[in-house]
Amino acid sequence: MTPTAQKTLLFLFVAVLVGQLTAACSEKQATLVLAFSPSDASVTIDGYRPSTLKNPHTFQFYRPGDYRLEVSAKGYVPVAMMISVKAGELVKQTIQLVKQTGGSDTPNVIATEPEEPAAPPPTDPTAGHYTPGPDEFRLNITSEPIGAKVMATASGGKSTLVLKTPASKILSRDVPWHLTISFSGHESVTRTIVAPQDAADVNLHVNLIANSVGSLPGGPIKTPPRQQIAPTPTEPSPPPFTTNPSEGLLSVDTVPWTAISINGKSIGNTPIHAYPLSPGTYKILMENRDQSKRKIQTIHIQAGQHIRLNQEL
Repeated sequence: MTPTAQKTLLFLFVAVLVGQLTAACSEKQATLVLAFSPSDASVTIDGYRPSTLKNPHTFQFYRPGDYRLEVSAKGYVPVAMMISVKAGELVKQTIQLVKQTGGSDTPNVIATEPEEPAAPPPTDPTAGHYTPGPDEFRLNITSEPIGAKVMATASGGKSTLVLKTPASKILSRDVPWHLTISFSGHESVTRTIVAPQDAADVNLHVNLIANSVGSLPGGPIKTPPRQQIAPTPTEPSPPPFTTNPSEGLLSVDTVPWTAISINGKSIGNTPIHAYPLSPGTYKILMENRDQSKRKIQTIHIQAGQHIRLNQEL
């Protein structure tokens, strides 16, 4: 075989190999299609901000996992949430920011997700058959584990409801609703919902984290066995969270919401979930300049430890 023929065969082999590798990588990519309002909002994912932002914008993920999505705009309440993507999965997300009002203590706004699977059978006998009026919306709430207790309080304390997940309830859209979701042996989660004017349904799913020994104030807490729930064909159970065993994790939630800095480095607004840190001592700054709230707390984190800070400033 001549040298020229050998070079030709080698070139063809390399081209085929590159094509196969490219196809394999493309099949494993995860895709997020994000639509947002207002159109001039700033969008970051794990601190990355696209140089050119379209609406809707398509993000490609070469590694599945959990990513922090932040959407903000001047004069609007910012949104910070975790996005979970799987290999080959297409995720669609719509976020509508709500304008800020003077003295508002609304920390986060839950975005509507019309692409979510249909809500489970409602516990409210009228919720599934009643069409919300112009001053109402339907809240569909689910949790992992199921059976969590939901305390829903209208802003100003005028009305309080007690629900159990999965649940569907007709609520007034005239005021924000403050939710506290709790389950025995797990950390409680708080959310504030302001329903967009053009949305009849708001879907919310919450993953509750089991308490770990030594991570909460007041001494060790014994963690009961987690409830085993078989996945359904339409909504499989999420994979367990994995992290580098040589690192620790920090979660922070505050009332009102605050901007968080670690040793002078800003990492975003609360809630902060499972932020990885190398073992050592850190100064955590929690600050809300609009309400003149500020607190500094020093922590010492070890490898494999998950510290959770829940503060009311």
